[in-house]
Amino acid sequence: MSFKWAVINSFTGNSSSPALTNYRLCPVCGSMNSRIVLELGNFQFFSDSCHYPKRVNLRQNQCCNCFTLYLNPCYSEFGYKVLFEEAGQSYVSDGSSRHKEQIEWLKNRRFLKGKARAMDVGCYDGRFLAQMPGNISKIGVDIDKRAIDSGRQKFAEANIEFICGDFESFQNNKPPDIITMFHVLEHLQKPLSVLSNLRKVSKDTTKLVVEVPILENSETNNINGFFSVQHMTHFSKSTLKNCLARAGWQIIEWDEQTGYNGCRIIAVPSVSTTAIEVNAHDIFLNLNYLSNWYKWLGEAELKFEACKATKRFIIWGGGLHTEFIYQTTSFFHVDPARKYLIVDSDTMKRGKSWRGIHIFSPSVLSKLNWADKKIVISSYGNQNEIEKSAIEMGVPPECIVKLYDEVRVY
Repeated sequence: MSFKWAVINSFTGNSSSPALTNYRLCPVCGSMNSRIVLELGNFQFFSDSCHYPKRVNLRQNQCCNCFTLYLNPCYSEFGYKVLFEEAGQSYVSDGSSRHKEQIEWLKNRRFLKGKARAMDVGCYDGRFLAQMPGNISKIGVDIDKRAIDSGRQKFAEANIEFICGDFESFQNNKPPDIITMFHVLEHLQKPLSVLSNLRKVSKDTTKLVVEVPILENSETNNINGFFSVQHMTHFSKSTLKNCLARAGWQIIEWDEQTGYNGCRIIAVPSVSTTAIEVNAHDIFLNLNYLSNWYKWLGEAELKFEACKATKRFIIWGGGLHTEFIYQTTSFFHVDPARKYLIVDSDTMKRGKSWRGIHIFSPSVLSKLNWADKKIVISSYGNQNEIEKSAIEMGVPPECIVKLYDEVRVY
């Protein structure tokens, strides 16, 4: 087999466009006063393209009034469509094991009893609702028409009523007993408007369940870090509370998840909206997070420094983790003559290239001579599984570069 080794940035057709993003006010308090706390320039989303702009300048801001952390500019509707079209396994996963835990959690609070009506906002194709008990009336809301059309066929027997519409303005004449939003709110451009609309379609006894990552639990050695580029708003406990309170919701239970940084809350409709409660401790939390993040980058840099003489590298992973390596370490910049190829188990990425480096199936690993090569595992959560697969394909363990001595919270 003929392998297409390439140097970094050998593809020159990638571009950017102002249509990919738009500016916004603080998503919680509406202030226009903010400061940039982190910037990654010309960040590329997935494969190379001469036809679509794939690069944006990512700026993480902190509001100077309420200290909310948020992406600004944020992705436009066009930006989401173009930038995340190839996300595949990097973005939408089956999630069945976590769905089972979430449903048991709801059952334990007696939210799924009798003829309760459940609404899942950001339902995608309805796979979470489809796992709920048959006695429940189910409503799924999503803006992705293709996902909803797929769900209507895939889960026809689950009797899900789908609503295709914008979260900020969709209407519903069947007030739910329970609304769920598991890891949706952080992806939205206007979380306050969405929560306000959910208040409108609810009844006085509706329970709202929201789960988001929070800054207080951001301790992880993953170089992608807490400022995930898929997230529009990066909540802390205080900014999440402020966002809900301003939209007319009162939190009655906090449940911080073990094993990852999710914080699950239950909220009920409140009599009136409340004013912002500013918590300056969020500034310390952000600085402390960034301090630790740079430490993790330093540890990754030491791993790369140890193999700097190698001239040919295979990277297992064609997703955003690889772009983070490009943006934050010396790996792709120390030797302009160094050559690479990428392997990825996601069929959506194969046959394409990223910054000029060609993407193949992992099966090619068994055909390589490893005398002068190394493989970098560009993944956090799947690092150990990838290492096992690589060894089974004949990769010598001493040729495998792992960035993480342990996989913790992700």
